[in-house]
Amino acid sequence: MNLEGSSREVVYVKAKLSAVNGADQYKKFAIDPNITDYKVLLGLLRKCFDIDSDLSVCYLAVDEFGEQFYLPLQSDWDLDASIVTSSNSTIRLKVSLKPRVFDLQDWDIIIPSGAHPIPRRRKSQNDLSPNDSKSLSLFSQITQRFEKTVANVCKAIGIGMDGDSRLHPIHPPISDAQMRLYMDDNGRIIYLNQFYLDAYLNGLDHSLRKVGWRILLSVCPADTTGQERFHLLDIKAQQYATLKENWKKLYTMGLMSEHQLSILAAISIDVVRTDWSKFVSYCFVEFPELFT
Repeated sequence: MNLEGSSREVVYVKAKLSAVNGADQYKKFAIDPNITDYKVLLGLLRKCFDIDSDLSVCYLAVDEFGEQFYLPLQSDWDLDASIVTSSNSTIRLKVSLKPRVFDLQDWDIIIPSGAHPIPRRRKSQNDLSPNDSKSLSLFSQITQRFEKTVANVCKAIGIGMDGDSRLHPIHPPISDAQMRLYMDDNGRIIYLNQFYLDAYLNGLDHSLRKVGWRILLSVCPADTTGQERFHLLDIKAQQYATLKENWKKLYTMGLMSEHQLSILAAISIDVVRTDWSKFVSYCFVEFPELFT
């Protein structure tokens, strides 16, 4: 793990092992965030709690309204996020044991000494009953349709059934000049399907991703002009800001319904995990060096 710009040399860990019988265990230790990654942390937890099976780890997070909730800790990125959002340089972890999945290899197959194998005779085509013939016919039809579908898909994407790849020639990503070829003079997308295909095969230039993804994800309708797209985004941003302020007032006054609280919790989890822009994230204010 590498937290550039972070002055923390020691981070304290408070871990809780949840047991099925209710006998929870608690451990405390310290780590150096500059040399401790996700795998090292798992090793420390296994050693502290003497665990020899699979485990899952969650860390305690707090949203901008002060609500506490647990998020899964599954990677170095999650570990960085838990440290960045922690208070007093302390992260609180909840450890759970994953149930073991047993398969046939874990069982001993015991055959009685007096048992004899029963000889089986293969059924010939003449031995098939009408129901068997009907099932076989249906299975054959499904198999043939499946093989035909696979062949058509492979043919469409340029891959032969023998695994030989015959893809279309690789072109550079869509540039600004090429992007204008899909539009009319006012910025409307008039060749939408061709734009989809070229973006799928070749990708978008980095400078066009902000504009291109709005069209690919249908954030802005294809028949809108460039000015209309900017105006639409401004309206959506204002609606979001107004809705956010109204919900914050309702939350502080305790007037939110259970349905609204559940939606708010889901949004907060998504923001903490995926959205680190200053538009919605409080982390930008507290730790601006992480975003420069």
